[in-house]
Amino acid sequence: MHPKWVWRGDLFAHPLEIWNHVGREPQASDVYVLYAIASQHDLYTDGHGWYWVGQAMLKVAASGKKISVPRLVKILMDDWHDNDNYGDDSDQRQREPLLLGNGQPRAAFEKTLDLSLRPEALETDSAPMTNGATEETSPGEATAAPRSHETNSNGSEHRAQRNGAAEHTTRPSPAPRDSSKLLAHPACQAYLEAFDTTLNLEQINRITETVHDLVLWRKVLADWQANGWREQSVLKMLDRYTKEVDAANPHEDMESIIWIQCHPDLDIDERVKWSHRFRAATASSERRAIIAELLKKHPTRREDLLL
Repeated sequence: MHPKWVWRGDLFAHPLEIWNHVGREPQASDVYVLYAIASQHDLYTDGHGWYWVGQAMLKVAASGKKISVPRLVKILMDDWHDNDNYGDDSDQRQREPLLLGNGQPRAAFEKTLDLSLRPEALETDSAPMTNGATEETSPGEATAAPRSHETNSNGSEHRAQRNGAAEHTTRPSPAPRDSSKLLAHPACQAYLEAFDTTLNLEQINRITETVHDLVLWRKVLADWQANGWREQSVLKMLDRYTKEVDAANPHEDMESIIWIQCHPDLDIDERVKWSHRFRAATASSERRAIIAELLKKHPTRREDLLL
């Protein structure tokens, strides 16, 4: 399903490996959040979300400091999208970034980055968030048709020279998506029946990719209504839904996912791909089939797992 990783000359590794160098050692919550950021920006960059996640990591780590949380990456990428200019290399973006989580006031943080952040960029609400899920834009802030992003040749040349590449980097171009068929998905219809609002393209795609158990999904929607939480917080709803699915058979899931998390032959990118497929499957039979497929492609024994 995802991540869709397209190798480009001015990144030296997959962003999840870059994170290990410029940020902290990858934690489960970090991978979850970075995964969500890449998925969101896939919609705006013709499937090159992971590429721009990597560029944002390098940008915010330009000061040589450790990035404390992936939310800083999200803020920068959202700003690129809002300004129709991914990867701008102007002076304002080369300023040393402050790190979240160090007690720095939000106003000082925004001033240092010189970014026009949307009010909800650092907003939280009363609904609980697990696994580090991030908040998405509300329906009024994003359009169904992705925007067009122009090439910044100077910035491309700068990165190519920095990494010893001989040619300029080609900027990914967005591709339009038709949401009409996806909106007819039963999970989307259940949301529209529960809330008197609309869904943007990102939310439609996330719901159709994630929800496979309508009974559990309707349970989450009903609980959301009962608590009066924000109806636009679709990512948090999906996070709650995933938690409900995982709780259905925790012992079996724990035993199964060990084969992914502790497999000796998987790199971090492959581990993320298999983990996402495993968690996206709602039936135990589907999850067993995924583990069987993994062991067929990458045979190993239980005694060889990195426990």
